[in-house]
Amino acid sequence: MEEREATPLPDDVVREILLGVPTVDIVALFRCAVTCKQWRAFVADLSFLRHHWPENARHPSSLLGFFDKRYNDREPPFFSPVSPESVLGSRRRSLTSFVRGAPDGILDDAVPLAARGGLLLVRLIAGDSLHLAVCDILKGTCDVLPPLECRVSECGCAVLAREDCCSLDGQQGRTPSTGYSTFFKVLAMVIGSNDQDCNTYTFSSSEPNWSQPRR
Repeated sequence: MEEREATPLPDDVVREILLGVPTVDIVALFRCAVTCKQWRAFVADLSFLRHHWPENARHPSSLLGFFDKRYNDREPPFFSPVSPESVLGSRRRSLTSFVRGAPDGILDDAVPLAARGGLLLVRLIAGDSLHLAVCDILKGTCDVLPPLECRVSECGCAVLAREDCCSLDGQQGRTPSTGYSTFFKVLAMVIGSNDQDCNTYTFSSSEPNWSQPRR
């Protein structure tokens, strides 16, 4: 039997489908956004956000907005608020408008990877090694991590704030080492260039060195 390629849905149909996601189901909306670049562009569009969360509507969600990066764009990531009442502003803003202490141009090619407790983890340079930075959106600081010297084919990363680590090990009063503005931990799962080796690395601003790889 001859296989036929599925006919792509028109943009306006896809947009109506995404608008049908309940406003209280933020997780489902983000899952839609990471499906493909086209859907992410729809969800990040300001007109979509304003339609989903009208200015005169009540906003029970604690979601303030999200950071996005346009494909092949040499500009820093931008923040899209989901509500005009957001404490971070009602308009789309560049990451550099939050972080004013970063070296010039270092965030131009940054790609958002993860966020937690006001911290945004970004990848700075695409290449064989892993170059990361943690931006504290509330404090306006940017801490550049030492590069993780390993060959990277694919990676998945997470960032933990002070509150997360205290709840895990019960330790209080953690302080960052000299040169770092806030306490955080970064977890990186890295697949090597041969697409077979998978290792996990951790980094803590209180002990600013990458851990040994764990399989």
